[in-house]
Amino acid sequence: MLDLFVVVSKGGIVLWRKQFAASGAAAVDATVNAAIKDYIIASRRTGIATTDLDDAAFIASNKVKWAFDNTYGLIFLLVHQKALQLHYVDDFIVAARDLFLSQCAKQLRIAFPAQSATQNAADVPVTPKWPSFESFEDVFLELLQSFENNAAAESKRSAPRRFEETNKFATTAEGVKTHPAGVKPQHQIPAPPSPKLLDTPRSPTGKKSPRVSKTTKSPVPPSKPGFVRGQRKWDGSITEAEARTLDYSTPAGDQEGAVEASDLVNEDDLGEITKDGLYDAREMDEPDREPTPDAEELDEESEYDYVDTPPSKTTSSTGILSYFSNMLTRKPLMDADLDPVLAKMSEHLISKNVASDAAQHLSTTIRSALIGTTLPSSFSSLASVVRTQTETAVKRILTPTTSLDVLRDILAVREKRPYSIVFVGVNGVGKSTNLSKVAFWLLMNKLRVLVAACDTFRSGAVEQLRVHVRNLRAVAEQQMRGAAGGLGAGAVELYEKGYGKDSAAIAKEAIAYAAANRFDVVLVDTAGRMQDNEPLMRALAKLVTVNNPDKIIFVGEALVGNEALNQLSKFNAALKDYSGLDQPRQIDGIILSKFDTVDDKVGAALSMTYITGQPILFVGTGQTYTDLRKMNVPSIVRTLLA
Repeated sequence: MLDLFVVVSKGGIVLWRKQFAASGAAAVDATVNAAIKDYIIASRRTGIATTDLDDAAFIASNKVKWAFDNTYGLIFLLVHQKALQLHYVDDFIVAARDLFLSQCAKQLRIAFPAQSATQNAADVPVTPKWPSFESFEDVFLELLQSFENNAAAESKRSAPRRFEETNKFATTAEGVKTHPAGVKPQHQIPAPPSPKLLDTPRSPTGKKSPRVSKTTKSPVPPSKPGFVRGQRKWDGSITEAEARTLDYSTPAGDQEGAVEASDLVNEDDLGEITKDGLYDAREMDEPDREPTPDAEELDEESEYDYVDTPPSKTTSSTGILSYFSNMLTRKPLMDADLDPVLAKMSEHLISKNVASDAAQHLSTTIRSALIGTTLPSSFSSLASVVRTQTETAVKRILTPTTSLDVLRDILAVREKRPYSIVFVGVNGVGKSTNLSKVAFWLLMNKLRVLVAACDTFRSGAVEQLRVHVRNLRAVAEQQMRGAAGGLGAGAVELYEKGYGKDSAAIAKEAIAYAAANRFDVVLVDTAGRMQDNEPLMRALAKLVTVNNPDKIIFVGEALVGNEALNQLSKFNAALKDYSGLDQPRQIDGIILSKFDTVDDKVGAALSMTYITGQPILFVGTGQTYTDLRKMNVPSIVRTLLA
């Protein structure tokens, strides 16, 4: 499908245009202007050479094709989305140019009276009274329709032949009747070998083999005594007992198979009630899990506090910068002084799963801060100074610049409308699981939560959310009875429309349903998609554009390294390029899943925050609903530099 076709003179006058895309007209016009300015004018291409047919440019998410006409000095431009593989545009733009020149020849002679085949239209003044080219629209649409129909016919796979059209049909009893007498089928099926040839096999000398019997029969397996084969049923009917055996669906009420609430919530990992009476999740490292102060201080002294004498050849110290712990004289630091230390530091960060681009950014930041400065004292080592600067730079990246208090934002609008949150991410990172953990956190704050099942692609996605909602209801009932400390709980409900539907429409209906039934929060679950899958990324951009959620949360794995930059940058680019808005939405926050599987390789937290500039709201640390923790920045810094 084309977005725009325009005919413009080399003097900049638009003779005729056809806009197909109702939305995004400004973006399409900007694409045309960029193509004319950056490609056509810059290349100074004139003439109708065959090489002009290959002239094209990719600008933003569009592809622009153009062709020239030297007779009147015209430029024909065609714009369509580059994701669409329109193979007919090369021939179409030439056919449309020729059709315009023939159908509008009279108007062109009026518009360019002094024009000839050897003159350039740019050198001739434009006639003030321009004729109308509106009559070209009907023939243009007919031409476009014919090209699209031909393209559709060529792409359509040819239907398989009917059995009656095959040679094998001629060998059947019905097929023999259709052939005239004496006419043989095109392909004869060879007759099976005669049994007599098998009865008397011969030796290589031509004589009969004495070792082979004249008659051979296939052995018949003996029948088992007492075994009676049941009759096969061909009518498709089964007994009521068989139906009950094969029925795995959940009965009404969705109560069968329910688990105990105590299996879903670890009371030891529950958060605490703040002075405002709100439930707050625990941090990653609780005080009872941190090492004792004495042990921590001893560990830091052994790793990072360097003496003012060079290390001996027989002693070795631990720590990432121990190799460079020798003391430098108090002179301005140069690149040669910093290169080995920063290289060691970058290598260490990458080993902690920090993306290489983020590690390089830290090195550049530290180099800029230290170049030309001197060490604080003669007893300071370069390694300790670099470590201090690294701590400062990492804390600056990880410290959020926006508010992390999502609960405050929800409470601010709950009287007016439901607060909507969309969970996005690639396949298999745990979006549905972490959505259910966030739902539990909201339930503990006595909020009414609606879960919208907008993953209409993956088999079992709706059923997975149904199980989570059933379990969360059991937890909510237990909290209402005060079995887990009397914290209280809200309510949760699932909104689903099955599979194969438009996820954007389901999300819109869910938000409207939540507003009508006074839900406080809508959690929208989306299908997992790879960042390079353009159709699915367009669908995600449509969901965000149509519903304009309050938060877009990216769920990413703590196991990724450089892939984190690729995923987040392409998700943000897709939301920007495919939204069609002047101010498109971007990712607002991150949930880092599977954080309990990475040990000390916590670099994904730094990489994701670096590429988006958005905070990490929570980290997932297990499989129960209480395994959702707040990120502890000092703990991340210590782990990265350990």
